Amino acid sequence: MPEADANAPYLTRVDFVVELARRLHAYGTSAQRLEGAVTQVARRLQLDADVWSNPTGMLLSFADIERGPPHSITRVIRLDPGDTNLGRLARADAIAEDVLAGKRNRADGLEALRALDRPPRRHARLLNVLSYGLAAASVTGLLPRMG
Repeated sequence: MPEADANAPYLTRVDFVVELARRLHAYGTSAQRLEGAVTQVARRLQLDADVWSNPTGMLLSFADIERGPPHSITRVIRLDPGDTNLGRLARADAIAEDVLAGKRNRADGLEALRALDRPPRRHARLLNVLSYGLAAASVTGLLPRMG
């Protein structure tokens, strides 16, 4: 990890872990896998975290290293049940890996995670409609002709 990023502010590291947990939940990661992954990422970022997840929310508790024991920061997050979105899940995982490998700093990683929910550009939506049309046309060629 680059030296400058290794000394990232405590709250920046907490915010990154919280946003990653939110994305993993929203994109369909199971509770057990989410808890394990978030705990490992927090540990790699030198955070002491406890994670609890259910289908509609999460509790994330971080030992506050700036104020010391017994202080902690707890985030209670209410979420809608997530849909499985493997594309976004893979992109969120890649962003986390880049941050942990030092290829991207935490602030950039946090912004990249937040950008995953931006609506697709008009060009992307047009390609999506076109691809559905091509798929439908392909299926019609497979169906027996009536008449």
